[in-house]
Amino acid sequence: MLFYKTYSDNVAKLSLYNKSIFRNQSCFSINGKRSKIEANDILKLADAFTIKNPKGIIKHIQSYREALLDLFGHYDIPKLISEKINDSIIKLI
Repeated sequence: MLFYKTYSDNVAKLSLYNKSIFRNQSCFSINGKRSKIEANDILKLADAFTIKNPKGIIKHIQSYREALLDLFGHYDIPKLISEKINDSIIKLI
């Protein structure tokens, strides 16, 4: 659980340093896309790696969204940051 507390501290420091609340950009891409990723993109990737039941896996992972919000509160992640992160999580299925 130390990771989350360290993450919380670093996000707060980074927010103060950049004078912005959160930058929603990733360095990775899926099917050559860095934004507007859809379920079809994930499913193509799952097919390429012969992953069984990809829709079930996606649903399972997305079911933890509420738990993530609880963790934000538990580790004192500022509400504005947690809302921004939550808003950036896309619902695929």
